[in-house]
Amino acid sequence: MSIGDLTQWMSIISNYAFPVSVSLYLLLRIDKKLDMLKKDLAEKTKDDRKENA
Repeated sequence: MSIGDLTQWMSIISNYAFPVSVSLYLLLRIDKKLDMLKKDLAEKTKDDRKENA
């Protein structure tokens, strides 16, 4: 492996690894929030049905 190859790999990692890791982090955070929102909405819907019955 030559220095040029190493430089190319470092360039690829710096250009793609950071944006991919940030995107995955944000997607996982949003996924947790959406799960909580879905749970709360289902609970509210169930409570509303009990009140209307």
